[in-house]
Amino acid sequence: METITTPTIEAPATPKAAKPAVKPAVRPAPDFGNSRYSAAMRELFSDAIRVLGLTAEQAERLAKAFGNDYGRAMASAPIETRVTGKINNGGQITLREMAKVKVITTNALIIARLIVALDEARMFGLTHESTYILAPRLVEWLDNTSAR
Repeated sequence: METITTPTIEAPATPKAAKPAVKPAVRPAPDFGNSRYSAAMRELFSDAIRVLGLTAEQAERLAKAFGNDYGRAMASAPIETRVTGKINNGGQITLREMAKVKVITTNALIIARLIVALDEARMFGLTHESTYILAPRLVEWLDNTSAR
């Protein structure tokens, strides 16, 4: 008599519980308030991330330091005012205010100027694959500047 062997079927291993995908914590955009230079700080924050690839924390520190340095410099600047143009149909005229002052550069002002120059250079062929290396003193300053 022949022995018939039946194939054994193993039950598939119980699948391990899938771990939920961990989403990186999304940091809310910093609040730069509603001061005279808040718009410039918001723009510098986003440009620092986009152009230089700074972290959100570094970009926030840069933007706040820029607003502080810029505001301090412009506080003592003489202001030239002008009333220009014709009165329009709505009875409105143009008021113009201009201030200009020479100041000793700060790290925040240097980096802000760099971001503007790099962003403009992109129009002439500088690509986003280009590598930018900040001087070690600027990197150290960005990492150690306390967010105000």
